[in-house]
Amino acid sequence: GWHTIHCVDSTDLDMVGDEEIEALVGGATNTTSFRIDIERVGVTGVSNDVTVTAIGNGGLVNTSHSGPVAFMSPGGSANFRLNPFGGFVNGTAMISNQVAFMGAGDRVLRVELQSDSNVCGEASMFVAGGGAIYFVSERFGDDTNNGLSKATAWKTFGKAVTAVIPKDVVVFEPGKYMENVVMQQSGNPAQPIAFLADDGGRFFGREGGVRIDPGAGNGIDFNGKDYIALYGFEILPPSPSVANGIVAIGSTGLRLYENEISDMGTGIALDATPNAVLWGNSVEKCSLNGIDALTTADNMLMQKNSVRECGGRGIQVSVTSTNISVLGNVVEACTNGGFYLSGRAEAFHFNHFFSNGVFGAKLE
Repeated sequence: GWHTIHCVDSTDLDMVGDEEIEALVGGATNTTSFRIDIERVGVTGVSNDVTVTAIGNGGLVNTSHSGPVAFMSPGGSANFRLNPFGGFVNGTAMISNQVAFMGAGDRVLRVELQSDSNVCGEASMFVAGGGAIYFVSERFGDDTNNGLSKATAWKTFGKAVTAVIPKDVVVFEPGKYMENVVMQQSGNPAQPIAFLADDGGRFFGREGGVRIDPGAGNGIDFNGKDYIALYGFEILPPSPSVANGIVAIGSTGLRLYENEISDMGTGIALDATPNAVLWGNSVEKCSLNGIDALTTADNMLMQKNSVRECGGRGIQVSVTSTNISVLGNVVEACTNGGFYLSGRAEAFHFNHFFSNGVFGAKLE
């Protein structure tokens, strides 16, 4: 099952982090598929670690698996460090720097058993980039730098949002950024702008949370700007706030991946934001709704988000939105309802709503 490891910096009690780890069970006597674990967001040309697990009968791990596997990226270009690969240990292969996708967009990594291509598995990654890669460090950066290397990093989010253009990626070192962030530039459908928290240390070599401390204001305001990706940030005020963690009004094509928001008014507040992707975000202890999507939220994908202990509704998607996919979300202990949808859901599967007030899920 799932287990949570909670860590606190002994020299700065405000620097905290949680990591969920899934413990799998062995016992399968065959291999029928492969589970692939990879970061959800990557950068063009930058290598990513990959973990492949052999899954067999009963959904258990085949700890005896030894057959080599082949890697491929259907419909895209990718470079693989080891291909094929056969070094499984107890049914799992952990391969560092295994794949670098060479083009931006939604990319698929596929793994097949060399002796039987029907025994396979796939995972997807949103890949940003193609332009400049900039670096930001609250610890040692300077906004008069050019931002193009770790040694010449910028210091603030505010500098980054004014300097980027479509295709650019900005990577943030772990630390506390005491700012109200307001986006200033838009990407476009083929060339989004990406802001990435380097919480795993892929770029700066230092693991930890990338925290936005907005004081009494909103955390990140998309300010009507389009086609921007935001990955891995923690938004937490110094004390509970009535402002919003993330707010977007009139923004198209936003992608919010694995951000953590706590103790705000509304965690993620969207209004007229078609073609948005909300994946793996965590919202807790907000005084109003956890995730709120008003007016046009057409073609929204809302997947694997968790919302807990909010004073309003956990997730609310209202008014005339169509073609919404709601998959694998968890809403727990929200006062005025778990999930509310006024619109049309094309897919509504594998969601879990429990211990909420008023209702678990309501679709109108």
